[in-house]
Amino acid sequence: ADAALARLWESGLGNDPDSQYFAMDVDWLASDSRWAAGRVAEAVAFLHAAKDRYEAVVERRLDQPARLSPALLDRLAEPLFSLYKDMADRLGALGEVDLGLTTRRRLIEILRGLTGRLGDPARLHLTSALNDLAHDLLEYGRVDEADAAAGEAAAIAQVVEHGADANDDPARQTISRGTQAVMWTPLPSTASYA
Repeated sequence: ADAALARLWESGLGNDPDSQYFAMDVDWLASDSRWAAGRVAEAVAFLHAAKDRYEAVVERRLDQPARLSPALLDRLAEPLFSLYKDMADRLGALGEVDLGLTTRRRLIEILRGLTGRLGDPARLHLTSALNDLAHDLLEYGRVDEADAAAGEAAAIAQVVEHGADANDDPARQTISRGTQAVMWTPLPSTASYA
């Protein structure tokens, strides 16, 4: 990871606007390796750098997904879920409760806007993000908010399970595509990278 970081800066790609996804991946790799080595503060700093690069590329365009071509929307949305989830998990593990919850809520806000264009993949990510938020809120003793997030996640999972289109009337969602909803209990943020 350190060699990749050094090569990134030696090549000048760290400041190249067309190479920001690559630079983001290198920062993310450096974060993951430092997290695994127990160098928590450095891990979060590199993940912040990766997230800042991502947000500079996206420039809040995901807030208006209808204005984007399908190919561009897919490319911009691809790292969103994993990057924000990692950031929220690591902030939570550090005890940065408010920053972690804010990051998760921002992810949820973006994913809600993407469900109309990206369909079930965005709904599955949204369900997972809501379950993660519910878990965090429950851990911090905010039971009512946790129940609301878990209830919304269950409702979205139901829509995915029955293969309903986002524009369908929920009362008529009876056709199944033969898939089962995947349910799991997320690991605590302190164990998710162990």
